[in-house]
Amino acid sequence: MEHTLAATNKMHYFAYGSNMLTVRLRERVASAKPVGRASLRCHLLHFNKKGIDGSGKCDAFATGQERDIIWGVLFDISTEEKHQLDEIEGLGSGYEIKRVNVELGSGNIQSAFTYYATATNSNLLPFEWYKAFVIAGAIEHRLPREYVNRLKRIRTQPDPQTDRQAANTRILGLQS
Repeated sequence: MEHTLAATNKMHYFAYGSNMLTVRLRERVASAKPVGRASLRCHLLHFNKKGIDGSGKCDAFATGQERDIIWGVLFDISTEEKHQLDEIEGLGSGYEIKRVNVELGSGNIQSAFTYYATATNSNLLPFEWYKAFVIAGAIEHRLPREYVNRLKRIRTQPDPQTDRQAANTRILGLQS
């Protein structure tokens, strides 16, 4: 699914989970450049995507209800790097891609691609560090305060692999 921007070899990607944090996304696709905060209607954020590590990851759950909104960040990424992001996100193994129309703060509507979960479990909890990435990205891009506060109330679980916890904590710039 190619959503390229005319003659630029770039495409719009709507990030709503841990990839909202620019430093994290740039570790995955160096070309990532934030366009701005954006909202996706008729969707709710769930942390029910079954991660390969056994924790809950973010899902853009389609509700069909206009009042339901996921806030996130619209990025431009290089079309040449999209396959890297697909691999990291597990395209075909728990995530699939869909085309969405997101609204930027200016009111402009942009077409983008995003990932949605196909392997879910509503009993999963995200790891503490994963939720911290989501919140850090939301704060970095100045998502609405009420939305950030909702994210802060999401229950988490500690990561049993302390080396993974430490590596992700370093990315966040926190002391473990």
